[in-house]
Amino acid sequence: MKASLVVLAAAVAAAAALLVSLDPRSDDVPVLEIRERDVELITVDAGGAVGPESVAFDGDGEGPYTGVSDGRVLEWLPLERRWVEHSSAVIEPQLSTTVVVCTRWDHGMVMGHRT
Repeated sequence: MKASLVVLAAAVAAAAALLVSLDPRSDDVPVLEIRERDVELITVDAGGAVGPESVAFDGDGEGPYTGVSDGRVLEWLPLERRWVEHSSAVIEPQLSTTVVVCTRWDHGMVMGHRT
């Protein structure tokens, strides 16, 4: 009796593994389940920048748009299911590898050693 239960459990596990491997979504996009609804996780390829920092829609309901840490604004193209660069706050986006140093303590800043 115990042996047949072990065989049955192994067969169920193998069938479940096969069904999961046949799911076409598992190769393309990670899926997050929230309250019995599947939500696709779409990555923002920001070229090394950090983001999204915020998300907004324009007055016509277009977007969403999101800002990333190097000053660029990315726009979501729903038909193409991807983000594209919409605009930029700087001429050439550059990632800063240094910490801002000043004489006062503030968010994201450190104290200057000489002061």
